[in-house]
Amino acid sequence: MKTRSYIAKRAVMIIPQLFIVMIITFSLMHFAPGDPVEMFFGGPEGDAELVAQLVEEYGFNKPIWQQFLIWVGKLLHGDLGYSFVTNRPVYRMIMERIGNTLTLMLTSVVIAIVVGIILGTISAYKQYSFVDNFTRVFVVFGTATPAFWIGLMAMLVFGVWLGWLPVSGTMSLGILDKSWSVKLTDRIWHMILPVSILSYRFMATYTRQMRANMLQVLNQDYIRTARAKGLKEMIVVGKHAMKNAMLPIVTIIGMSLGTIINGAVIIETIFSWPGIGSLTIQSVLRRDYSVIMAIVLLLGVMIVFANLLTDIVYSYLDPRIEF
Repeated sequence: MKTRSYIAKRAVMIIPQLFIVMIITFSLMHFAPGDPVEMFFGGPEGDAELVAQLVEEYGFNKPIWQQFLIWVGKLLHGDLGYSFVTNRPVYRMIMERIGNTLTLMLTSVVIAIVVGIILGTISAYKQYSFVDNFTRVFVVFGTATPAFWIGLMAMLVFGVWLGWLPVSGTMSLGILDKSWSVKLTDRIWHMILPVSILSYRFMATYTRQMRANMLQVLNQDYIRTARAKGLKEMIVVGKHAMKNAMLPIVTIIGMSLGTIINGAVIIETIFSWPGIGSLTIQSVLRRDYSVIMAIVLLLGVMIVFANLLTDIVYSYLDPRIEF
């Protein structure tokens, strides 16, 4: 019951925030000079009558506040509108791509969390060893180097020079007629580069934070007491130290989802991955208002859900925390 009450309170707080974000996004798009009609059908050789007709049809001649209220009214009825460029339902365009984006993001997040926590724990436990020195170099390079540069270098080395991995798309040509096992293998093969690049930066961040937390926890009195009782080192580190060191990591994971989404946009563009990120870039360049608004709303809901999940995990790791 407490969890349900907390979720309800968070919803009451977050809905106005999402509404403000949508207002800002809608305003910024329309304050930019021109509109999609002028971009595609205007110009010296454009048909002025056709332009006027389309402007009237899509409501671009109305005040911004009126256009926004029309969009909100459609949203409340479950209508995300139609793409101006493709004349297809926005909902269908997003559903066709969201699976690819979620696959890329969730796989990257899981790998980053698992490897970051394990590597940070080992690095702290074996402080100043070769593993620790390697980990610190790994962390510095990952946090200081832009993801797009690492992605381009990985494409050049592993895709062009060595020819080991594909550098674009989600599947090879002619793979649809193959068995499910062949298609799954090909899918995983195409995911290696984009998942590795997207997860690397966050893996480095989680490793650095986990190492710092573990160094503090391993010097606490209760850890020395657990060792004095004769507990196995695996239990001392795995059960007592790691659980207490992971609370700050949970915070960072929840806060980094927005950054992960931004990274997905870059990675999807570099590797021609047909997901929400590449659709966002295309829609911004085409000034496809309906698609942009739907994507911003979707990403906002995803970030809210991630923050809510973070709070729930908090209560599991530390029973003293109550909603």
